[in-house]
Amino acid sequence: MKKVVWIFFALVLHSTLAEAQGVSLADAARLERDRRQDMEAERQRLLKEVLKYSNGDQALAQLSKGFSDSADKLFGQFPPESRDQLKKSVLEALSVSRLLPVYERSFSTGMDIMSLTAVSDWYKTPLGAKILHLETVENGPPDENFLKSPVSPGRSTLIDELDRQTQNTERAVAAITSLSHALIVGMLHNSWVPQQTGDAFLSGYEQAFASAATPRIAASIRTSSLFVYRNLSDGELDEYIAFLSTPAGRKFSRVTWEAMQAAMKKGGTDAGSAFGQILKQPASSQHH
Repeated sequence: MKKVVWIFFALVLHSTLAEAQGVSLADAARLERDRRQDMEAERQRLLKEVLKYSNGDQALAQLSKGFSDSADKLFGQFPPESRDQLKKSVLEALSVSRLLPVYERSFSTGMDIMSLTAVSDWYKTPLGAKILHLETVENGPPDENFLKSPVSPGRSTLIDELDRQTQNTERAVAAITSLSHALIVGMLHNSWVPQQTGDAFLSGYEQAFASAATPRIAASIRTSSLFVYRNLSDGELDEYIAFLSTPAGRKFSRVTWEAMQAAMKKGGTDAGSAFGQILKQPASSQHH
């Protein structure tokens, strides 16, 4: 009897499953499609939020402002007839409106939903909110008194560890080198300079530029970190570094710099191309 009962239940279960599978095949496909759409909608929401935490728009605005403020000095060596066109072309190529979409596309490609969720959750903590405020508030340059203030050994160690975890110095060097290299390549490819001469110049340029720039960039980033996080206790800074050492924190830092480098390379390429075209124009045509 017991065996008959088990056989009966087995037949009923098999029949039920078969019917459910037949009826729900289309529903299952629809549910999977809806699930994927919901996940993508959530990812886009998180992406928009976490992009604010990356401060990419502010960094690109500072880059553009830096070139704008130093334009007269940068282009003073060029002939007067091409100077205005060169200034206009580089400021257009390095404008936030041009570079931010490149930055956002690169950032979007690099961040998965799990990392976005973890970063979003952390920045909603009290310390995360404090960090965001410190990184986004308009600090201005450090004043002379701050620059002369002694740095405790403990604080110095934490700042060194912050740079080690984020790799800010080497990634900043890579981004700036990328911009400079793209600028020169664009100029050479759109100028009268023979390719052999251009290739000879570019050979070893990137390494030489990075070697020369690294000490200055390292010192600048260290000073900036000391200044921006001056109102954090050592314990809070240590906790921030701990977040940056997590898989999500490391990815967030890496993808942010990769997006910045992609944007700067695009700006350098566009500016260099415009440079080359302007400089090879006959002098008479540059007045129009």
